[in-house]
Amino acid sequence: MLGSELRAIRETRGLTVRDLAERADVSPEAVSAIERGARYPNLRTLEQIAEVLRIRIIIGPSETVIEPEL
Repeated sequence: MLGSELRAIRETRGLTVRDLAERADVSPEAVSAIERGARYPNLRTLEQIAEVLRIRIIIGPSETVIEPEL
C-alpha cells in the first residue's frame, strides 16, 4: 500500500509527519490521511512528497513502485 510505504520511508529518513508536511508544502492532516490510506494524493502532492523523501514513484496500471532516487 502506498501510504504505509511512504510512512516507512519517512520514518527511515527521521522525519515526523509535521516535518514532511512543511517541506512538501502540504498540511500534516493530508500527510497523515495519505499514510493511513484514507486519502490518495493528487499528482502534485505526490511529486512534492517524493522530492522531500528523495524517492521516485512509478504508477502503473496494476501496481505502484517506489524506489530510491539515483
